[in-house]
Amino acid sequence: MRKTSDNLLSVLFHYFNTPSLRVLFSMWRYPRMVVWVILTTLAGVLVRLPFAQVPIIPHYLDFHPGIVLVPLSGVFFGPAGAWGSALASVAGDAIFDMLDGLSFFRALGFFLCAWASQRLWAVFSDFDNPQGKNTTWTRTLRFVFTCWPGCFIAAVWQALGSEWLRAYPFIYIASMLAMNNLLFCTLLGLPLYRLMARH
Repeated sequence: MRKTSDNLLSVLFHYFNTPSLRVLFSMWRYPRMVVWVILTTLAGVLVRLPFAQVPIIPHYLDFHPGIVLVPLSGVFFGPAGAWGSALASVAGDAIFDMLDGLSFFRALGFFLCAWASQRLWAVFSDFDNPQGKNTTWTRTLRFVFTCWPGCFIAAVWQALGSEWLRAYPFIYIASMLAMNNLLFCTLLGLPLYRLMARH
């Protein structure tokens, strides 16, 4: 039994001891990254304020155009954007009286959405033209395509939590969230990425 436990720990250590995952924790040693976490958290909470009174399902699922900030923060701020997105989700739920068991799944979904967008962005950046001939529109479309998987990840995680907590069926929540996430990350992601990329 102990040997099996040791083998499992060694496997987990092997798969989680990678540079891309270690940076999720080592970033806390750098004040600049901590500042990005704080700023991302504040932005995530503030962007929910105008839509707090327009829920899809009252006290459970809110109308959330601000989802576009999740992949944007992941692409521009890396692991700091991922942590900030998760903290913004929890803080927003607490402020708007939505803090419950589902908050963990929602925050984890946002975290993974930002982190997946950042990792995909890094992978696609390896194919950049070495002569620097990539246009702003090329990068903008790349951003949209890299954030789509994260949109589905966030929707699926929250839907899994809903199913596990026996609140609403998985397919019901997943389909609504996927549409919300894809719609706003595509429509708002295009102009916002171009704006942020210029600065």
